Amino acid sequence: MTSWLRPATLDELLDARAGGATLVGGGVGLCSAAFPGALTGALIDARAVLGGQVGGTHAGALATLATLAATPGVPAAIRRAAAATANPGVRRRITVGGVLGWRSPLADLPAALDVLDAQVRVAVQAGTAPTLVPLRALYGPEPPSVILDVHWAPATASSYRRAAGRPGPAPLTIGLAGVRRDGDIRLVASGAADTLLAFTPDRIPAEAELRNDARASARHRRRLLDRLLEQVIDDLEASP
Repeated sequence: MTSWLRPATLDELLDARAGGATLVGGGVGLCSAAFPGALTGALIDARAVLGGQVGGTHAGALATLATLAATPGVPAAIRRAAAATANPGVRRRITVGGVLGWRSPLADLPAALDVLDAQVRVAVQAGTAPTLVPLRALYGPEPPSVILDVHWAPATASSYRRAAGRPGPAPLTIGLAGVRRDGDIRLVASGAADTLLAFTPDRIPAEAELRNDARASARHRRRLLDRLLEQVIDDLEASP
């Protein structure tokens, strides 16, 4: 039997999570492997606590990917990664917090956020203040209980490109985000390894460093990475 909890404060939400309730919207990725196959037990409606606002350098956990992709002032890499995820119907429902809470190395958005030095505000326990942690801290052995929002550095030149097994809204094979600052280019790949992979154009990961699975071999991913790198650098060079 399913019951809905509607906490009015963050502490109430954290207590519900500590009691085993599932956070829906902002805590799990809708239409992803993180979403329970059967929604039973206690579910948390977090809309009274978590926000969905989007600005040029931040987004609330309940912000949808459709909103993120359409907000002026958000860096191009983030808007492109959000727009590349799934199909329009899913993007209107899946949230930023859901994608980050999924913690999948095959998601589009984390690479675009990471290349822009993203930090995530998280709350772990009732009665303690939320803290800002690097986005990569989400991929540790003990993920935070509740993601509140994400903040990133502004960028005038950024890009995101992806490759998938088929045209259209297909699951990611490999994605590449890039940013140019003070003449230097920084890159972060998703889908390339078991976690986000950061590198620079003069130190491209070798085939042995790349993921080898049923979706694509490491050799194929290395070829895709070369192609995406050319596209991202072209985008950055064309930016003001």
